[in-house]
This record gives sequence, C-alpha cells and structure tokens, in this order.
Amino acid sequence: MRYRTAIVTGASRGLGLAVGRVFAERGLNVMLASRTQPDDALPWTRLDVADPASVEALFAATRERFGPVDVLVNNAGVGHGKPFEDLTVEELRETLDVNLLGPMLCALAALPDMLEAGRGLIVNVGSDLSRRFLAGMTPYTASKFGLLGFSGSLLREVKDRGVKVTAVLPGIIDTGFGGFAPEGSRGERDGMPAEQLALQIAWLLDQPEHVVIDELTMHPLTQTF
Repeated sequence: MRYRTAIVTGASRGLGLAVGRVFAERGLNVMLASRTQPDDALPWTRLDVADPASVEALFAATRERFGPVDVLVNNAGVGHGKPFEDLTVEELRETLDVNLLGPMLCALAALPDMLEAGRGLIVNVGSDLSRRFLAGMTPYTASKFGLLGFSGSLLREVKDRGVKVTAVLPGIIDTGFGGFAPEGSRGERDGMPAEQLALQIAWLLDQPEHVVIDELTMHPLTQTF
C-alpha cells in the first residue's frame, strides 16, 4: 500500500466523514478532525482549522498514534448564502479563514512528512464555483477560487518530489451544507450522495506513481446553475 495514514478535516458529518470511512475500509490509518465529534468510532481530534496551534496539535496527535502523515484531505468549509451587503466582517473573515487559510495551514503541517518520504497526496475539496460565479455566495466563491489557485501552484512546487495535489470541485452534494436543504433530502440526481464522491476521492489513491490528477469535477445530472 503506497499510502498509510490520512487526516481528513471537516469530518463531523457529510463528505468528510464519508471519506474517512472509505479510507478506513481500504486499510488506511485515519484521523478525523473537526470542531464537533462525529458519531463514529474512528480516531478523532478536535480542530479549529484556522488556528495554527490547533493544526499543530492535530498533526502531533496523529503522528503519535500512527506515525508520519502521507494523505491530507482538506474538506473543512463554511459558506454564508446571502447578499454581499448583508454579510458581516466576522462572516467574511470566517469564510476566508476556514476555506483558504485553513487548508494552507494543514498543508504546511503535512508537507515535512510527505517530502521526507518522497510521497504524499493532498486533496483540497473546493467547489464547482471555483470555476464559475454565483450570486449570493460571493466570499465563498472567492475563497474557492483562491483554493484552486493554491492547489495548482502548490502542485507545481512539490510534484517533482513525489507529492501530489488534487483540487476536487464538486457540485451539489446531499449533505445539508450551508443549510440550503436538510441532509438526505435530495434525490441522487439532484444532489450527489457523499459516499459517491468519497469513493472518487479514494480513487485518487490508486493512480500510478507517475500520474497526477490536477482537478476532479463532478456534479449531479440535473444541476443547472
């Protein structure tokens, strides 16, 4: 097995928890990380993804339990669906801190293990809004544009040393993200089940050593915006 130990952020429920479970089924050591504890028996560490000390504590706990980290899934995210003029400064700052600064801090903490081992996979879960615009989601869209830029630039810094970086850009997922619809309320044609997308993220682990997937974009068949 090329990869051994994975950290998955934003893993209290939804896509993050689904990714953690799929990874564990494949035999990886998995550390879930989130603000609230998931209803799952997998190892878990509390994480404020925008707090450098909290990120350091997460990686220290994972290394103590499992050893070096060679897979990181940056899944933690937040979005406020409202007109830009109605947003508060706190909501703007939270969106950028969680969606952009947080993945950077986690990647910075993960890279020493990966570069020393000469292998690693960083998955940054963005959004299909990383490549298009949507009214009412202004700071979220901006943060996901930034995350895509970070992913592409970081890949070109580290790929020659064996570390891969993939931006996953999903459309609507049936997770209840942002409070737009309750989790499990959409049909699979209208909102992708988290488990389906988790399997595609796990597929990235299977790519040959000489192949990197820069971007992976998926959306449900009936999505129109």
